[in-house]
Amino acid sequence: MTGPSSAGLRLRFLGSGDAFGSGGRFQTCLCLEGPHGSRALIDCGATSLVALKRAGVDPGSIGASSSHTSTGTTSAGSPSSSWTVSSRGGRHP
Repeated sequence: MTGPSSAGLRLRFLGSGDAFGSGGRFQTCLCLEGPHGSRALIDCGATSLVALKRAGVDPGSIGASSSHTSTGTTSAGSPSSSWTVSSRGGRHP
């Protein structure tokens, strides 16, 4: 599912399921895409890598990620802790 675009930004819901991925929905994973191809992840559940691949998003193209909790349901897909934001290469969506 893709959200509405605003100023060249696009928010893609790659996962919105529960901690167990019930019903074939991946765990929380949102991808914010900027106008020049930059990408950031918001929350990274354990199924995020699979969700990225299914959506055709190269994991190497992610420039930043953010997670609001250190529980396994939303941070297992990336090394993060409470309100962690990481950035790579100074690119921002």
